[in-house]
Amino acid sequence: LKVKSKTQGCTGTIEFQLRGKDLPDLDGLIPGWGTNKSDPFFEVYGYNGAVIYKSKVIRDNLNPQWETVTLDLNDLTHGNLDSKIRITIYDQDPKEKREYIGQVLISVNSMLQSSSSSSSS
Repeated sequence: LKVKSKTQGCTGTIEFQLRGKDLPDLDGLIPGWGTNKSDPFFEVYGYNGAVIYKSKVIRDNLNPQWETVTLDLNDLTHGNLDSKIRITIYDQDPKEKREYIGQVLISVNSMLQSSSSSSSS
């Protein structure tokens, strides 16, 4: 997780990049669908439970690295940087179906602390 923020108090934006490692292969039993590896994407849910961002699908990849995302902190946390946000990873299947892979609940403050401690080590 790489995180940068442009904040003034509880307003501004947060920029981050997610990477998956050793994601489960959920497409192994779908004949004719790519090379039969998961096609992961993620969604970020704001303070009110609504999806505020959906990443691009990365085809046939169990170790994806998604593009950098910039989100408005007010949409994400409604001013409370300690409230938990949800990031859920799915596998995209044919006909717009999706399978749950996993999720993380984390606060913006925890993301910022995690990033600063990993960059200083």
